[in-house]
Amino acid sequence: LHRVPGVAFREDDSRARVDHAAENLAVRRHLAPNLRRQERTLRVGTKTKRRRCGGDHAHLRTVLAR
Repeated sequence: LHRVPGVAFREDDSRARVDHAAENLAVRRHLAPNLRRQERTLRVGTKTKRRRCGGDHAHLRTVLAR
């Protein structure tokens, strides 16, 4: 359960410590893999899906539309 946030998002290296920043980023980090997991057009790894969403805005809209 901890592998995706820890490895793909480098959650353990996060320096967010002001107010509720750590909690807000944790929610976002847990939401992102769940949205990508629901998207079935690409059958590739988490890191590749994350990079594809970062570089291809059309694909990002497809993932967020789910």
